[in-house]
Amino acid sequence: MSKYLYFKTNKMLTEDGFFFNTVDNLRLDTTLTGKQQRKAINKLEKLKLIETDLRGLPPKRHFKPVKDLNRLSELIQEGREKREKLKQKLAENAETSKNRYNGTFKYDKSAETNKQNVRVNNTNETILNNNTKSIGVSIDNSHLPFTSGYQLMKYFVDERKRLHNKDTKLTREKWQEYHNQFDSELHCRVGSKEGHININKDMIDTYMNRQFNIEVDYSIAHFLSGGIISILAVEEGLI
Repeated sequence: MSKYLYFKTNKMLTEDGFFFNTVDNLRLDTTLTGKQQRKAINKLEKLKLIETDLRGLPPKRHFKPVKDLNRLSELIQEGREKREKLKQKLAENAETSKNRYNGTFKYDKSAETNKQNVRVNNTNETILNNNTKSIGVSIDNSHLPFTSGYQLMKYFVDERKRLHNKDTKLTREKWQEYHNQFDSELHCRVGSKEGHININKDMIDTYMNRQFNIEVDYSIAHFLSGGIISILAVEEGLI
């Protein structure tokens, strides 16, 4: 709308009310990448809030806002209803969310290690005899906090099990450490490209379906390694 008003004020609209805006110009204004712009534009078209067209040589993207007050009123009402549903859901999960800090997880008894009954490789004695390393902990679905970080971790764990038949059992401390990374911006850099990104399901899908030249276990630790995340961020057009 800001661009539309600018072109209208300067009498630069086409005869039928369109204005042009390139990928680079819109990225400078919004910081959205070309891929992110396409997703947003497609959604606005689906909501019937804008019209788009390719015009000129070379072709330039042209946009026109749809002046339909009834449609806007419908969307605003839908938004209010969704907000009320979300508000109710958050209220119902308030107690669950506290478990993010209380560390409520299910213990997997089969993963507990009795130090007296375990053969210990001398090179790994310190690690295997550390109590914090010998207890496997799985995410408890019934107490999963309503946060994007935990939802992404749950998705990662389920996909790892489904595609690679691997269970994920870590200490509470490791779950919390990984959650903090899933739930915050990560710094990524590949060559001259650099930026901060948030993990999303597309990145997880790309990772889980990738064939590596070396054998990997498709673990959270490997996924979160700097090199992997940075490459995925570039491929998804996030940096």
